[in-house]
Amino acid sequence: MLPRWHILLGAVFSGLLWLAAPNISWFYIALMFASSVLIDFDHYLNSVIKTRRISLFHSFEYHKKLAKQETEEKKSGLFRKGDFHLFHTVEFHILIGFGQDSFIFLSE
Repeated sequence: MLPRWHILLGAVFSGLLWLAAPNISWFYIALMFASSVLIDFDHYLNSVIKTRRISLFHSFEYHKKLAKQETEEKKSGLFRKGDFHLFHTVEFHILIGFGQDSFIFLSE
């Protein structure tokens, strides 16, 4: 998903969260929005590691070419293992889940 969609959907979801629970702290709403945008930061890091270029636009081009290559490979019956994305792993989400408990205790 492109960053503009992460920003838009993160804003919509954060707004819905605020409407559903208006007494929630602005810090947590901002944290929800930031996490929805930064969740794909590992895609950027992966392109920097693979290409050794830090340009965000170059990262977009890298992933566009990669998606095209994967589509062509799937059409020919090849299914290769994709790049590793740290923020998309179950272990990372479990770590974040344990970290949230400490935030709840700090805010009380």
